[in-house]
Amino acid sequence: MDVERYHPTFLYESIWNLINMGVLLWLLGKYKDKLKDGDVFLVYMLIYAVGRFLLEFIRIVNSPVAGINSNQTLMAVIAVVSVIGLLARHVRVGKPKPADAA
Repeated sequence: MDVERYHPTFLYESIWNLINMGVLLWLLGKYKDKLKDGDVFLVYMLIYAVGRFLLEFIRIVNSPVAGINSNQTLMAVIAVVSVIGLLARHVRVGKPKPADAA
């Protein structure tokens, strides 16, 4: 009897999303003063994209375009854009902020 086994990727993704939610709630509680509008969304997109990128390795059906998995490519782009967005919002480049004169 031939039996095929499949990974329950929907379950893995659900667990990953619960972990993502926990990280976001922790982040909101710990760094509430330092977060800017949109930071939580960018962190969500980063964590979600990393999870989806990794899950695409074990999916049975992939979406190749020119030999490259288009889902993984899109998730990699989203992760990179999210990191760039977070860095651009929080890393100061150039002149330091002037100190308050007393």
